[in-house]
Amino acid sequence: TIDRLQGETLLRRELTDFVTGLDGDGNTLVVKTITGHAQGVCEAIDRAWWEEVVGTLAGENTIFVLCRGKEGRKAIEERIESMR
Repeated sequence: TIDRLQGETLLRRELTDFVTGLDGDGNTLVVKTITGHAQGVCEAIDRAWWEEVVGTLAGENTIFVLCRGKEGRKAIEERIESMR
């Protein structure tokens, strides 16, 4: 849909401009951002409507992404890396 396409476009821009690193374990992915940009990146992840994402939580420069299992986390991590 158009909303999903717009979400992916926004996410690509946010990831390129503001994400500084990724880490994770189990079903949790940690996304590090430039200070002050975690909320925007988090919103962009939410708007992408990835089925592997259960939910997100953002602070000042860190986002926790709860994923559907370890395989889901790996898939999201690879997708984010390919978009940066």
